[in-house]
Amino acid sequence: MGKEERMENSLAKNPQRENGAVGENAPVGWALIRTIWFFGALAGAGLGKTIPLVGMAISLYGARPDQAPWFISIVTIASVVLAPFGGWLIDRLGERRILALSCLIEILGNLIVVAAGSFAAVMAGRAVEGFGFTGLLVAGTAMMVRVTRGAQRNIAMTLWGTSVPIGVGIAEALSSTLTDGVFQRPFWGHAAALLVGLALVGALPRLPKAASTHDAYGMFDIYRYSGAVRMGVALTAVVAAQFGIAAMFPLFLKIAYDQPIEIAGPIGAANIALGVLGSIGAGLMLNKKISPLALGLTAVALVGAGGGLTFAPDIGVALSSLMFLLCSIGAGAAIGLGFAMVPVVAPSPAAYGATGALCNQLVNLGFVIGPPAAFSALHADTRVGPIGLAVGGALLAALLLPKAILRTGQSTQGGGDFEVRQPAD
Repeated sequence: MGKEERMENSLAKNPQRENGAVGENAPVGWALIRTIWFFGALAGAGLGKTIPLVGMAISLYGARPDQAPWFISIVTIASVVLAPFGGWLIDRLGERRILALSCLIEILGNLIVVAAGSFAAVMAGRAVEGFGFTGLLVAGTAMMVRVTRGAQRNIAMTLWGTSVPIGVGIAEALSSTLTDGVFQRPFWGHAAALLVGLALVGALPRLPKAASTHDAYGMFDIYRYSGAVRMGVALTAVVAAQFGIAAMFPLFLKIAYDQPIEIAGPIGAANIALGVLGSIGAGLMLNKKISPLALGLTAVALVGAGGGLTFAPDIGVALSSLMFLLCSIGAGAAIGLGFAMVPVVAPSPAAYGATGALCNQLVNLGFVIGPPAAFSALHADTRVGPIGLAVGGALLAALLLPKAILRTGQSTQGGGDFEVRQPAD
């Protein structure tokens, strides 16, 4: 009997499981949701802490300027490669174990960087961090889906979509202000925060496995389900467009309008803040019974129109910045919607871990390819690359979303698949 036949038999015995609606419909406590969210912020901190350290990495370890971006992004590259393995492990070991193991691995990576005497050793430590980064995101996504239900799930999953950017922003700010010329200090600080995360694992519920070993999804089985893949690729397109534009925008303002490069600080803060608002807004609108497809298409339209018009000729700094921030809101809403749709596009509750892993993998792929794509035409015309990226990414997402969402025939109001005990609010 094939896997799909086994799943169909399981659903026939308990038809509620198709939409993850088994068990009580009472919402879990928000203390549990905040605790899970913290693990996503820890993952984001692993990216944000390094952004102010690029110059120091070049001066202290002799890194070449062309190597410096990889100092930041190697952890996201690791996630692109390792996410399927993470989803496979979750089905067999459970979310709590993966979160604890990921905290330990990230701590080890930080300590390797602290002890490093060369840039190669620094990069080795960052690569080790990438394993932990992947586990935190994949296990956190799966646990957030499994412990929440109905309308609460919509809000919880869109909040989860904010955890990484908020973690990036907080860590970047702390690293900028507290490093004081000591390269290792942010890595010590992140390791300390991960120890807090390790302690918090004990506050998480012990969940039953999502599936028996017999029915558990293989490492690459989820790629056979077109709804999940289309949703993931749509997220890649949106993230690549928005993140690529965000990476290039300060340089564009300097070239086109002679603005100081220091403008990157407030622009970056506004970008994160509005992305967070867009993500939370998506959850609220889903609970107002707004069509997920209408919401998704509106979000990607903001990415395409706002991102493209950001680089329109001679519109001035203020209007260009406004268009960029509209793009940020649209991208935040699209990412929040994408995570809220994980239980909808998953072929069964047994695939929540695998589907969350797929979405995290393809979101991080967008982070990896966005900046090179935006800068690709810089030598020819400052505007061509990012405009093409914004419009092309939005069009690709708009083509994929209808088939990803409508193919499932499921409701975003599905519930959790079992009863959990959670810490009190």
